[in-house]
Formats: sequence, structure tokens, C-alpha cells
Amino acid sequence: MRTKQFNIGLTLIFLFATSNSVSGQGYTSRGKLKDGKYKVGFRTIKTYDSSRTYKPNEGVKYRPLLIHIWYPSTSADQGFMNFKSYVLLETQRENFANSNVDEYCKQTMYGYIDYGEKIMGDLDVSIEEVLSSPTASLNNSKPVKGKFPLIIYVPSLGKSSIQNNIVCEYFASNGYIIASVASAGENSQVMTSDEKGVIAQVRDIEYVVNYLKTTENLTFSDIGTFGFSWGGFSNIIHQMRNNYVKAVASWDGSIEYQGYEIAKNMVDFKPEKMKVPFIFFSSKNEGWTDFSFYKSLTNNKKYLYRFKLLDHPEFTSYWTVFANAKVNASSYKLESYKNLCEYTLLFFDIYLKGKTSMGKQLENLNTEIVTKLKVD
Repeated sequence: MRTKQFNIGLTLIFLFATSNSVSGQGYTSRGKLKDGKYKVGFRTIKTYDSSRTYKPNEGVKYRPLLIHIWYPSTSADQGFMNFKSYVLLETQRENFANSNVDEYCKQTMYGYIDYGEKIMGDLDVSIEEVLSSPTASLNNSKPVKGKFPLIIYVPSLGKSSIQNNIVCEYFASNGYIIASVASAGENSQVMTSDEKGVIAQVRDIEYVVNYLKTTENLTFSDIGTFGFSWGGFSNIIHQMRNNYVKAVASWDGSIEYQGYEIAKNMVDFKPEKMKVPFIFFSSKNEGWTDFSFYKSLTNNKKYLYRFKLLDHPEFTSYWTVFANAKVNASSYKLESYKNLCEYTLLFFDIYLKGKTSMGKQLENLNTEIVTKLKVD
């Protein structure tokens, strides 16, 4: 299989920069998750989809899209971005300008830390410690010359891609370009859990791919997508509409839950078109689904795994960020999320980089953490 690649070249135009960085300090450890050989560059693009109206009565005529991009970089002559840099971008989703940023950051992290204490049990970390903790990203750093595969990350219901910043950075360090845009409904940041919401997110993905190709003058052949929860429903409909997608991963995607009932009534729902490699990682909740969508696929390159210790909300980076914001912040076990990142990378390495010799590794995973399901 020839390598499927995305050309970042020297055509990247750095349109926006965040200023928060941690100078002269390495980014926080992620436990045993080891990055690849590249440094991680990060940038954002502010653009509008002029084919869709958004909130014309509120001064936002066309649909605003704040695209995040992680990419392989060689630069290490600047400070790593801190986590607050990501959170600040949340305030710019509709008007591309910061407003009440400090209060927003505090309120956002207060909510997540409060929820994290319920999930993690013994979390002992402050809002400021989380916001000031370093990420692996170097803002607007110089890209590596050459070609790399493209992966689109599709976030969960109404959420930003920073919910899984660690895996996006991890993939970039291993020679991928990751592009993502926040999940939003047809005319609001609030995503609706219906067909209109799905199509809004699908069209956002389509816009990102086309924008990178036509506006950024980037050339690529095959791409992959992975999505969490609602995003693990939208990216499947996206593939059914677009045959340029060559591999699809779903992290406990809604396609196997309430999304399946919605999908069955959609014109674009055509399981027979999903002939590309597909992998689904489910949560520990055994009674939630009988995997009706997975069963309907005739694809002979489909994989289904259950993470024995992960609940649905644990398919995000937040808990790893919190556990590593300071020494001994929590005794929360990070091994499952680490394995989730590694196995998804393995899947894309096989099907986007042509490393077919690694295929047997998908049959020999850490059985203490994950089990392969057979439901056909």
C-alpha cells in the first residue's frame, strides 16, 4: 500500500497567534505516553463559510469557523503554550475576539475540575495550576518540510477540540497533521442532537478539508477522521458523503447509541458506502448498546473494542491534563487513555501510512484494559 500523505510544505500562512506560553520549560508529563520524533506546532485559522448564514440579526452573517491545526515542527526555540492558551480560544468561536476571558477561563475550569473530582476521586489541583500547566504545542512554530497524512478530529456535542488536545498533539508528534473545528449547531454554538446538528457538523468538516486544499494551497490524497461521542456519529455520516476519507475511528461514538435511530432516517446514511477501515472503541458500559451499526457493516476491515475501565466522559484529555498539572495531583490511573491514544495511532499508521506489517498488533492489545468484541 502506498503511503497516503498530506503536504504541509512551506505554504502555511500563520494568521493568528496566542500569546500565553511557558518559556524555558518542558511540557507536562503525560505519564507513559511517549511522543514521536517531531515537535508539535499549533496554529488557528479564522474564517467564515459564506455558503451558510448564521446569525445575521446579531451581526454574524456567515458561519464562523475557528480551525485548529497541529502539525510536525522542528522549532523548539520558544516556550510551550500553556493550557490557558487553548481555553482562551473558546471565547473566540463566534466573533474571533476575546471577551471576559479571565472570568470565562475560571468558570470553565471550575466546572471541569469539579466534575474531575467526581471522576478521579482524589484530585487536588487549583484552577490556576491547570491553566498555567504547559502543553506540548509550540505556537506558530516552523513546520517540517515534506508530506504528512491528514486527520480530522471531530469533537463531541457542542465542544471544542481542546477536549482532546493530548491525542491531537500526540498524533502530530508522530508525523500527522490534525485539523479540527468546534462542534456547533446550525445557528448557534449549542449543538442540537438531531439531524440538523449532524449535518451542520458534517458540513463543517467538509469546509475544513476544502479550505485547506483551496485557500491554503495544500495538497493531500487520503485522509482519516476520528470523533468522540457525537463527533463519532458525525464523522461516519461525513465519510458516507465523501469517498476521500480512507479510515474512520470512533471513540464511544453516538452512532451506536441515540445517534443510530437518527441516522436510520437520514438520506445520507448509507452503511453500504462505508467500505473503508473502521474502528470503534466503546466504554465499559456493557448494557448501553448491542452495536447495531457495527453489525450492519459488511466491511471486512472493521474492529470493535471495549475499554474495561473507561466511562464515556473519560474519552477526553482533561483528566490526564489535571493529573499532571502538578506533582501528586491525583492517583487517577492514566493507562487506559494512554492505550486509547496508542491504539488509534496504530490504526491510522496501518491504514494511512501503509504500515500493514503492524496489523497483527491490533489483535494483541493490552487485555487488562481492553477487550476485542465479536458481535456479528
